[in-house]
Amino acid sequence: GVRHVAAAVPAVLAAAADADAAVRTAALAALDILADEKSAPEVVAIVVKAKDDKDRQAAETALGSLCSRATNKNTCVDPILAAIGGAELPAKSALIRTLGRAGGAKALAAIRNFTKDANADIQDAAIRSLAN
Repeated sequence: GVRHVAAAVPAVLAAAADADAAVRTAALAALDILADEKSAPEVVAIVVKAKDDKDRQAAETALGSLCSRATNKNTCVDPILAAIGGAELPAKSALIRTLGRAGGAKALAAIRNFTKDANADIQDAAIRSLAN
């Protein structure tokens, strides 16, 4: 079975920014299992700073997993909302989709607002988030 080792999370977060793509991939897969809502701000930053689509998708998956496991949804939602405004389009879309996995009233209100965004890609991410 998989052991949840919270003490490993800081080292895994650091590895998620490694120059080696294989190390980043392994670290992001580990974060998908290990990270909890206390790591949300760091995982949000990984989504925003992702070097490529593969890293961004893996970070989005990890963030979605930790948000869906979160006992306090706002602990996960707040850092996402704080980062969305300054994020580039691919990261912004990923963060919006993650809001849907996080759930809760604050996430739903934000997603509803994004369905009215001027950018069609943002609208699409919001609608997909509501549909999932």
